[in-house]
Amino acid sequence: MLFSEVSALMRRRTQLLLAGDVDVLAGAFSYPLPVFLRSERIVVRHKEDAGALLHLLRNSLADRALARITPTVRAVDIPRGGRFRAWVDWQACGPQGQDTPLGSMICYLGQGQASPRIEMVAWPRLSMPDLVPRLATLARCA
Repeated sequence: MLFSEVSALMRRRTQLLLAGDVDVLAGAFSYPLPVFLRSERIVVRHKEDAGALLHLLRNSLADRALARITPTVRAVDIPRGGRFRAWVDWQACGPQGQDTPLGSMICYLGQGQASPRIEMVAWPRLSMPDLVPRLATLARCA
């Protein structure tokens, strides 16, 4: 059950991002939110800061003219103390219909009342190298 719940959650959050509804999406995180982007470590302190980072991410994806983004949950931990991890791969469909891997992430989630909340994110693999320094710079300014 948890696996299908996390899969649906990631699909819904992807829809929110692509629709530009970053305020709702930013509400799905716990703050402060540690984010590891390859070798960069940033801390997103507030929902408003997350909104700015999510806008940057959305604009970067839109600039690439991606037709679709698909999250695939590869594994979900057994919850311990109300917390668990989920391993997610992200695939995009480009303007000519080619599939492009966007990256892999590990979400650290806490079981909330309505749905799990993301407490920490690690992106060990991200195929948008230009985005990492821009996100890190924006996070440091926030």
